[in-house]
Amino acid sequence: MSTSLAERKMKIPFDTLMDIEAVASKCKTKFTNWEEFVDESLGLFVAWWNDPEMADKMFHSMSPHFTKEMQDWLISELSKPIDPKHFETEKKYLQTKAAMENELKTYKKKVEEVKKKTSLTNLTFNRYSGDDEPVYTITDSRLVKIQKIISENPNQFSTSKGFFDEAIDFSLLFWTDQQKALTKAYDMWDNMASKTKEYMKKNYPGNFQRMEMEVAAYKKQAP
Repeated sequence: MSTSLAERKMKIPFDTLMDIEAVASKCKTKFTNWEEFVDESLGLFVAWWNDPEMADKMFHSMSPHFTKEMQDWLISELSKPIDPKHFETEKKYLQTKAAMENELKTYKKKVEEVKKKTSLTNLTFNRYSGDDEPVYTITDSRLVKIQKIISENPNQFSTSKGFFDEAIDFSLLFWTDQQKALTKAYDMWDNMASKTKEYMKKNYPGNFQRMEMEVAAYKKQAP
């Protein structure tokens, strides 16, 4: 299945462009223009819904470029204690606690491994200078994946443009307000692709369990 060029063109509103360039220009070691930020954000979001193992690798490859605030937040989240009262038995609590501690160690180890292979040279950022709102063209193969994701997750996405906007919005939040990004993840959780949840449950059992509990608590406050 192929897609038309018109389907693949996504206009970026000027206010969104300003937000993108504000974030991307501060990441001195990764982005040289707004398109690279959009490309990275969209690619990660597609992988998260379509190929969670690849998304995991992409996230770790990006980690050396995260700001100190982002890194500190991630570590604090992975280190956050859980309340034993939320568990049916002490055994389940201890198993989850041990899993989370192991996942934190694994994350730190992976980040250090990636840092050794990553160039952190400062780059020149080129701001958009056009008079019209810029247009990002999605590749044919990527749009096919997006359309497949939409067909499999209709409760979360209805159009390719909606998926695209959600990808950029989530990425901007993650770079600027990680807690709001997490809240957005809570909102998506019930509609999250089953393959993504299964991957998390298998590879991050401790944090998967905590996510389930936090989403349940969030829904009680904001159903």
